[in-house]
Formats: sequence, structure tokens, C-alpha cells
Amino acid sequence: MPCPIYILDGGLGTSLEDEYGVNFSSSATPLWSSHVILSDPAKLKQCQADFAACPVDILTTATYQLSVEGLSRTKTEEFPDGLPEDKIEQMVDTAVEVTLDAVRSRGHSRPALAATDEGQDQEGNSTVPFPVPAIALSFGPYGASMVPSTEYSGNYDADGLSTPLLAEWHSHRIELFLRSARARAVPRFWAFETIPRHEEVLALRRVLDHRMLEESKGEDGIGKTNGKEDSGVHPHTWISCIFPPTAASVDGTPCLPDGTSAFDAACYMLSRSHGATRPWGIGINCTKIMHVSALVRAYADAATHLVATGELDAWPALVLYPDGTNGEVYNTSTRAWEASKERDGEREHWEVQLANIVKMAVQEGQWEAVVVGGCCKASHRDIRRLAEVLKKD
Repeated sequence: MPCPIYILDGGLGTSLEDEYGVNFSSSATPLWSSHVILSDPAKLKQCQADFAACPVDILTTATYQLSVEGLSRTKTEEFPDGLPEDKIEQMVDTAVEVTLDAVRSRGHSRPALAATDEGQDQEGNSTVPFPVPAIALSFGPYGASMVPSTEYSGNYDADGLSTPLLAEWHSHRIELFLRSARARAVPRFWAFETIPRHEEVLALRRVLDHRMLEESKGEDGIGKTNGKEDSGVHPHTWISCIFPPTAASVDGTPCLPDGTSAFDAACYMLSRSHGATRPWGIGINCTKIMHVSALVRAYADAATHLVATGELDAWPALVLYPDGTNGEVYNTSTRAWEASKERDGEREHWEVQLANIVKMAVQEGQWEAVVVGGCCKASHRDIRRLAEVLKKD
């Protein structure tokens, strides 16, 4: 069967700023876009509904920055010393419900895009394996819980450099999220996003091993295994890494902020020598689009190598959501996008560039599926144009 292509949404936090006038600061809103779950869920729904109406196949929740550390720094009249840990359950419940409301209000009953005619029945209805728009529960990296945030630099503290401690941190946050009945019942995907260090990738592999074991016992969780535990794949979970232009490079292709090459990062995400359970998909996000083509080829080289050496049974899904910026660079101290001295004009045909990368990936690789959307500064208009270009081709 031909490789299916699914449309993902765009940059939620930057869209809230640019389209809805929401102001974020490290002092007033430590939870960044997750703060809107508390302050203005109606506005959050409007923003997510914009993406749902594109239409998209997958819509992510506003939970990326949600962490115990972020809660403790969020002061309210009721909690002047910071929000308690048990507030997470309510916030996740609200976040999932808001996303679901956005789907109900503006979503579509069938996908925005079918990869080929083979993906449709005689009436033209999609035959993709999940309802659309599906909801992805977003998990940011450990660095998003720090002040200033360090997912772009990878400059983690001592705990963040320890794979066992990172695994404990992620496992605890997942357990807190899963206290929410809606989080257990509604999302179709888990998205671990913007991972800057190989230690954190390895920690997430440990977490997936643990989750697969729990779910095979019938425990509640997202992405029920449904007998897939034997395959070693955690259904519809993806791990996505960041490759900033300021990081070291291999032949001009950016590495992770910690210096890990894209080839090695993919091996950490997929090789059975690093865990019995691999994610359904591996991704690239929060990265300049000019580098994505080379990064995809590095991922493909890794998948080819791992299959040839018996470390991987089959290629995973590929998840691509680069930044939609026009040369702006994110300042982690001020939490603002600042104009770059070099403006490469990438914004002008962002959707065309990304569509061409997707076509290249489908033609040259053996990906189970390709999920494509945008990250920071990618608006619903960008995503709509992307879907239109892909559908036209």
C-alpha cells in the first residue's frame, strides 16, 4: 500500500501570540501556551479550531509546557505560592476537552488528504486507520520545564544529563497526565517533541518499554497495544528532535544541540539495542526548513542501516514539522522571536519547500506514513496552503 500522508497542525503558542494577541513571559506565564488552559480556554479553542478547519488530520493539545516545575512557578490568587502538582489532572482534562471541542466545531469527518486513490473507497471516503482529526497529547522535553527554557540549547542541569533520572521525570509526568480520564480515553497519539539530547531519547525508550509492559497488562494508557506488544512498536507514539543551525554539523547538516548527528539520533530512537519498544514515528521539529531535506536523508540512511543489520524490522512513520519562520531566531531569555541578520527568504514558499520534501521522502524511503505540519510561526494559513499543495500534487 502506498505511503499515506497526514496533515498535522502548526505552531500553537506563536499562533496565540500572532493571531489572538496573547502575551507570554517567563515571569507571568511560566507555562507558556499551556497557561491559556487556565486563563482563556475559549481563545485556545478558537486558535485550535483555526487549524482544525484547514482541515488537518492530527491536532495537538496545549500541554507541551505543562510540568510540575512550571506549575510551581505559576502564581494565582488562590495559589500565591504556585499551583500544586495535583492541578495537572484538571488542566489536562481541560486541554483535551478544548481540543475535542475545536474538532467538533470546525473539524471534518474525513482526512484533509489521501495520499493516493488507493487510500479511498468507491465513494471517495478515506480508509486511513484512525478517525480524523485525531488528537495528539503533546509532551515537551525536560528543557521546557527549565528557566530559561533549554530545549533549543540542550544545556540541561545535572538531572537532565542522566538517562535514568530523565526516564523517571518523564514517567512521573505521564502518570500525572493519565490521571485525567479524558487523556486516557480521547487522544490517538502521544507526541514527545523538541528533544535536544540523546540521553533524553534513550530515557524515552525506557519509558516506552515500561508503558508497553503496563498496557499489555490491561492498564489504562494512550495508544492501547491491542496485541501489538509482540511487534515492539508503541502504537502512534512519536519522538521528534530539534536540529538548530547553531549546533555542530556533519557535512553541513545540523546535529542535535548536544552534538549527536541526525543519523545517530535516529538510531537511538529506533535500534532495538536501545530498547525493546520503539516509537511508531520519528520526527524533526522546531528546525529551519532549509535543513530538513538533509535531515530526512540522514534518518532514511539510519533506517536502512538498522534494517540491514537486524536492529529494526521495518521503517517507522516520519513526522516533519519545521518552523515557519522568515529568518527570525527565538531568544530563550526573552521568550521572543527576533529578526535574524540573515533573511533567507524561506517563508515565501515554505509550503512548497515542505511539500517537495514530503514527496522526496515518500519516493526515496519506505516510511510507514508521513505526518507533516509546522512548528513555531507556522499559522493555520500556512498549514492550509501546505495541504492544498500536497492535495494538488
